[in-house]
Amino acid sequence: MSRLLWLTALTLRLSATLRPMQGAVAQERAPEAVQQDAVASDATAEATHQVSRLISQKFGVARAKAEQISAAVMSAASKYSLPPAIISVESRFKEKARGANGATGLMQVVPAAHKQLVRNIDLTEATANIEAGSAILTVMSNPLAVTWARP
Repeated sequence: MSRLLWLTALTLRLSATLRPMQGAVAQERAPEAVQQDAVASDATAEATHQVSRLISQKFGVARAKAEQISAAVMSAASKYSLPPAIISVESRFKEKARGANGATGLMQVVPAAHKQLVRNIDLTEATANIEAGSAILTVMSNPLAVTWARP
């Protein structure tokens, strides 16, 4: 439990680091801004490494797979502004986890409830499941996103 709390604290710290970078505009920037981005990138890489080490130690995931999951988690966390710790609650980092109502994979995505979003997606593949689950959580937390997501 203390490792889960540590992961949550790390997530909050990482989110605070990543949030200023999300709205960056691709223009010529001052050297100080470039240096700040480099420091933030190093912090992100270190946080990703720490998370992968924790996934490997706490949940018994192979090191290479933990690195892949950690990178996907951090990418989705940054893209969708979600805490990476939510995955450990959902599946304990088991890619092929099955839950109630057909919930599948790391993020426990329910294909029947999200047919349009998960059509032709292998939900047992870590990166695809994390991306789909993060998108679903974002849509669920932002009702306006449902309007924009429809064709």
